This record gives sequence, structure tokens and C-alpha cells, in this order.
Amino acid sequence: MKTSQTLAAGVDIIGNRYYLCLLDSDGKHPRYYRGRVDTPFAQNKLIAYLNPDYRVVIVESSLSLVLLSFLPSERVVIKEEGEHYRVWQKAGIERGNEMARFAALLLYDELVGPKPLSEKEKRELMATEWERTTADVERIERARKIISEIRSGNESPTHYSEALRLVQQAEERPRPLAIEEPEYTIDPGDNSFLAKVARAFAKKR
Repeated sequence: MKTSQTLAAGVDIIGNRYYLCLLDSDGKHPRYYRGRVDTPFAQNKLIAYLNPDYRVVIVESSLSLVLLSFLPSERVVIKEEGEHYRVWQKAGIERGNEMARFAALLLYDELVGPKPLSEKEKRELMATEWERTTADVERIERARKIISEIRSGNESPTHYSEALRLVQQAEERPRPLAIEEPEYTIDPGDNSFLAKVARAFAKKR
């Protein structure tokens, strides 16, 4: 029985040459190939590299139409250059092999989807939520005591300052189950691949 694998590839084009990156089923160990865009021999080699199971993302071009004519449409993802490749380039991804790898990684991440939490991660998440809930309960109880003392005539400045602090803490508390996009703080001088990926994602938001 054949095991289903997630295989992603990325293609960039500079002038009349294509740059191909193939990732393994774990999204690692990139392999690079290149060839001419405008010769049947080079086009056939590209198709051979992608067969039988690779999904590929490619910049909009005549070569992308060639791939569509030879491969099932669900295996070919075409991205407009102005809306994707040039945006990634402005974020610091170099055109050519690096761009092909970046495109392949984005496709792979889209194909595999979010990873399920391990049992350890689930326990840590539950422990964190329990600590936050306990802290919320403690703040509520303290707020009730302060309100009770103020109503009984004890309106000291200390009570007001503590009440203000509790309100600020409540406002800073993340809402339960809220899904937030990651924030990236990147050193402008950091030219590592991960930093470039982060800048590209930040540019897309």
C-alpha cells in the first residue's frame, strides 16, 4: 500500500531561466535545479522533476501555463508576481534559489496545516489557562473587597490606586480562546532565512 506524502516544490523565474526547489516529505532537505524557460527539453526536465507527486507553486508566466497543460490543475499553484513574489523580494527574499525555497516552504506549510498539540503541550496549555483563571478570580475577589470598603466610607487613595491597577490588569488580560497573529520583532540587520520569512509574513498582513 502506497503511503501518502506531502511533497512541495517552488519555482522562481529570472529572465529566461527557472529556479526549482524540491522539499522532502518533512519539508526539509531542499534540492535545487535550474533550466531554461523557453526550450521544450528544459520544460520536460522540470515536469519530470515534479512527477509523480509534487505540488508546485510558481510565479505567473508562460511556464506556469506549460505546467498546467501537463500536470493536474490541483497540483499547480500560480502566484501573481506583483502580489506575491515582488512582495517577498521587498521583504528580503533573494530571487532565484532562495525565492524558490521560500515559495516551497509556504506551500508545504499550507498543505500540512497546523500541527496537533502533543500531550505535553496540552498539559502546559491547561496549566497556563488555570493560572490565568485563578489570577482572574483573585483580582475579582480583591476588587469586591475594595468596593465594599469604599462603600463603607473608607475612600483612601490607596484603594483607588489599587482599583485602577486591577482595571488595567483586566484590560491587558488576553481574551480566552482569542486567536492572534504572531508579532515579529526583527533586528533590521538580521539577514537569516527565518528573519526574512518573518518580514515577508509581516509584509503580507
